[in-house]
Order: sequence, then C-alpha cells, then structure tokens
Amino acid sequence: MGKPALRRDAEEKVTGRAKYAGDIQLPGMLYAKILRPPAHGAKLVDVDTSEAKQIKDAQIIREGDFVAVLHKYPDMAEAALSKIRAKFSKVESDIDDKNIFDHLLSVAPEGKVVVKDGNLQTGENGSKVIFEETYLNDYVAHSPIEPHTAVVNIEGNKATVWASTQTPFGAKEEVAKELGVPSQNVRVITPFVGGGFGGKSRNLQVVEAARLAKLSGKPVQVAWSRKKNSLRLFSTRGSG
Repeated sequence: MGKPALRRDAEEKVTGRAKYAGDIQLPGMLYAKILRPPAHGAKLVDVDTSEAKQIKDAQIIREGDFVAVLHKYPDMAEAALSKIRAKFSKVESDIDDKNIFDHLLSVAPEGKVVVKDGNLQTGENGSKVIFEETYLNDYVAHSPIEPHTAVVNIEGNKATVWASTQTPFGAKEEVAKELGVPSQNVRVITPFVGGGFGGKSRNLQVVEAARLAKLSGKPVQVAWSRKKNSLRLFSTRGSG
C-alpha cells in the first residue's frame, strides 16, 4: 500500500511476448471464416459456393445453415468467403433507437431474486420525500481491443481449447456438449485476454471453433471480425 508496483504482465505485453488466443498456431491448423446473416432472424435460403471452391486449398464446410471456409492462411479464407453467393430471407423489423428499450423489456426473461432483505413498502411509508425516475443507458455492443477468438484441437475423444473468454468453465461445458464428450475430456486454456467487459462470457466463437474442428478433423481457429456485415437482404456476398 502506498508504493508503486509494476504489473506482473507488463513486460510481456510491451515487448509483444504476451500470447493471446489469436497467436496460437498448431501444426495443420486451419483459419475459419464464417458466413453471417445480414440481420437477426434472417434465414439462409440458398447458397452457391462454387466460386469459393476455386480457391486453392480452400475447404468449404456446410452443415444446415452453418457455412464456413477453412484455409491454412486467414487472408485466403477471407478471399474464398467473399466469393460465396448467398440469399437470406428478408427480415421485417420496426425496432429503432427510439423503441429499442421497450423491445428489450418485452423480450427480457423473468428476473431472479439473488438477495432479499428489508421491505420497500415500509421504507416508502417512512420516507419524507420519494423520488421516482427512469434512467436508460446507451444501447451499445462491446468492442474489446482483442476480438472474440478461439482455437480448438481435437485428439481422439479429447479436446484442447485456447480461448479469449471470461468464463472458461462455461466454455468447457459448452465444448463438451457440442462434441458429445465428457466435460473432463475438455481442457480450456485461457491465454491473455485483451479486454472483455462481460462481452466474452457466452463463448459463441468457442463453440463454432469446436464444431468446425470436429467437422474438418483439423485444429481450427475462429476469430470474429470487427467489420460490419455488408450483406444485402437478397442476393449477397459473405462477410465473416
């Protein structure tokens, strides 16, 4: 207390030695780029991957509405993805920045009481003045300096996961469920995490990487892009 102290990880970070999930490289690992819908609720109607297949060594994975391109080089995977032509169902929505909070309240799950003590009505009855007001925060998305990233390697009925996650134990259970193996067969390693703010709790990219590793038979890295989807509602090109 009262004395300066260096962070234990300071030197690794400023010298670039710190390893994040995106720095993990395994023999035979493939980089994945995933076809994304243009809006929430949009369904894949049709997809043409013939041009993407012309990219040398590109591997196209499709399982239902899940379409991805795998390649040993991330830029080549991105190039192949850009050649996929997809059609999605049109989604009608009247939600905007004015009514977004009403919408969120209408679809919110029922709250759970964590701790209960005292009595609000008793407190109100004993108060000289009561103030009532509603405060709404901005509707924003987390944008940590490190994108959501995961690497999954499957060997037999065991999997090793390197993930940018705030909930490694949750990731362990989700990967086990996706692969159909006991949770004790999944090892989750959390390298440095470049920001999260609660946004790296759901592990969606981890499940995607596990799914693709299982389908391809190779170690797979999934790194979400910051680029907004440029897909149009009908005839479109992919953006992963």
